Amino acid sequence: MPSGTCSFPCPDVPAPSPLWTPNPSFAATFRLHVPILEYHRVKPWQGETGYARDLITPPADFQAQMDAMAAAGWKTITMAELGDDLRFGITPPPKTFVVTLDDGYEDGYQNAFPALLSHGFVATFFVVAGRINAPDFLSGFELRQLAQAGNEIGNHSYTHRDLEALPPDQLDREIDGASRVIASYTGAWPRSFSYPKGFGSGVLADRLAACPGLTTAVIQGGSKAETWANRWQLARIRVGPGTYPSDLVQRASRY
Repeated sequence: MPSGTCSFPCPDVPAPSPLWTPNPSFAATFRLHVPILEYHRVKPWQGETGYARDLITPPADFQAQMDAMAAAGWKTITMAELGDDLRFGITPPPKTFVVTLDDGYEDGYQNAFPALLSHGFVATFFVVAGRINAPDFLSGFELRQLAQAGNEIGNHSYTHRDLEALPPDQLDREIDGASRVIASYTGAWPRSFSYPKGFGSGVLADRLAACPGLTTAVIQGGSKAETWANRWQLARIRVGPGTYPSDLVQRASRY
């Protein structure tokens, strides 16, 4: 979709200028090993069963995990900052990690945000743009509060559909349109993307690369080092209710 246009009704937010990209020789050799943690919901388990329960980390557990990482000397950056490090060849300080929270539920603001703030941590909140202001999801006000505190608001598509088989006009809406809507609330186009189904093909990666502002995308699982070449398939460490704080520190240290 051309910069500055939209194939469906969406806010008129100027698209960012194209990003500078590194030369091929640099991109082939520079690599990082920054643990990227994957969370979904931070809330009590009450009323949740089945797969939904597996996506929940109770607030006390999340706080204990962040406490343990902080006590071990770890510091956070956002996915946008990690993307810039890859682009400019910057190695972040030792014990640097990324916290990501998918789906844009309001408990990210209510429960995860205070735990992050208690240690001066930041996170990337991947938001489904079509759910902003819906019941149980982040509001525009909350998105602005998160962004003003140094957190990144990332793109998790417009409707959370499987993107693989969608025609171009629908991909416009799911990727560029979602970024534009998020920017209308935060004032900044998202720099990172999380695939709705946890992974994306090379075709989708090419489509993400054409979206103004986007620099990286994350998947579920994997163990490859972060490089500019694989920036659309960056691996994450899934963190759940059974992850003991000490085990999380050890896993991050071995990454």
